[in-house]
Amino acid sequence: MVESLRVNILQNTNFDRTRPLELQEYVTSQQWETLASAIDEVGEKGRKGRNLSYFAFAGCLIGMAFFMAGGSQMGRGFGRGPSPLIFIGMIIFIGSPILGMVLLFRTGSTWAQALRNIADETSKSIKNVTVHYEEERIPYISSTYNGSSHGIRTREKIQPYFKFSFSERDVENPVAVIAEPEITVIAEPEITIVHPYPTAPTQTTTKPARERLAELEKLKDVLSTEEYFEKRQEILSSI
Repeated sequence: MVESLRVNILQNTNFDRTRPLELQEYVTSQQWETLASAIDEVGEKGRKGRNLSYFAFAGCLIGMAFFMAGGSQMGRGFGRGPSPLIFIGMIIFIGSPILGMVLLFRTGSTWAQALRNIADETSKSIKNVTVHYEEERIPYISSTYNGSSHGIRTREKIQPYFKFSFSERDVENPVAVIAEPEITVIAEPEITIVHPYPTAPTQTTTKPARERLAELEKLKDVLSTEEYFEKRQEILSSI
């Protein structure tokens, strides 16, 4: 049976180093640490790219300053015709947000593609586990104010996450033990009584570790803390 687990990726914080309980049977601590380090490296590059795009947006203020300086020169009668500072300011004022949007879009696309590559590489390196990079669009409502009235707009934010798909491992059943036929002899002259049927075979089965962990979680409120962690460690040690 194939099951799946969702793990969110936060753009402004490092990836959680704690392995989910559902994946501890399939992913080692070293494999999870390698995955987290790769995600953090991509996230750091993405944050630098976004900061650069925000700096480009700030160029609007620089363009406005040039524009105002040029207008001030014209007002005081410096030179003939429009001041070059006005044209420079207009170019910076218009070009900065365009450059910022291009950088922001490029950073987002590069970041998402890098995470897809990490998901593919992780799927190849971990047996019985497949990782997919996916995005969820979450709508939210924001208010706007135009100076005279308030308005409400519906927007969307993107929540990236990894979807881990894994199949339960089969636990091999021990070999059934068949008892030898039991023979009973009664101490009477030339009289022997023999049981005609052999003892029924016995078979011992072991539940999968994942099922035993699920049953232990149901008894968590009944057991003491020491008993709960002792039973949990015993199950994990048998994997």
